[in-house]
Amino acid sequence: MTSYVTPKKNTAFILYVGLEDKANAGLFKAAPTLAAGDFKVSIDGGTLNNLTDLPTVTPTGGRMVKITLTAAEMNGDNVTVVCSDAAGAEWYDLIVNIQTTARQIDDLSTLGGTAQTGDSYAVVTNATYGLDKLARTGADSDTLETLSDQIDLVGGGATTYSYTNTVDDGSGNLLDGVFVQCATDTGFTNIVSTATTNVLGAFTVYSDTAGTHYLRLQFSGITFPIQTVTLA
Repeated sequence: MTSYVTPKKNTAFILYVGLEDKANAGLFKAAPTLAAGDFKVSIDGGTLNNLTDLPTVTPTGGRMVKITLTAAEMNGDNVTVVCSDAAGAEWYDLIVNIQTTARQIDDLSTLGGTAQTGDSYAVVTNATYGLDKLARTGADSDTLETLSDQIDLVGGGATTYSYTNTVDDGSGNLLDGVFVQCATDTGFTNIVSTATTNVLGAFTVYSDTAGTHYLRLQFSGITFPIQTVTLA
């Protein structure tokens, strides 16, 4: 089905109107007579020209008038249709203004990239940490888990080596939202990975080199000492 939400610039458009009956004010004219010159269009305030396609009463004998505008007639920001009975006997004048947009609802799926197809969802288990995650598997083979793995390492490089632990407040209460920085030096001039603890107080940091690394933990109200850890 062709979409007309919103009216799209330089794209054919259809609308329906009712024409008020001169003999019965307040009522729409049934089976109005429509003649060449009764319907004109102006693009962005320009010259009025006859519509390419003469409107039709739809259904036959009814009160709805179907107006079809061609792509060329829709090629403006403001498209104004003037309906005026040239014979002057049957129905009152009507003006309809249509404001167009560059895109419409049917175009949203193409904004920013191609829509995914063949997607499905399943709970998968992380092979390293045993944590169940909801993963989307699609035609491109990407999953939420693999995308997450790609951004875990802030400093770049392969995520070959890792260190996982939990953080508490010193009284055994696990802390959610602790910001963790992992560096190869105590001055933290070479930060290779960052992480934030989850609701279980757990975090994982990564590096492309094994061995001694240093952790700096930041959390409001608590000061943590620099930690020395080994990534393997």
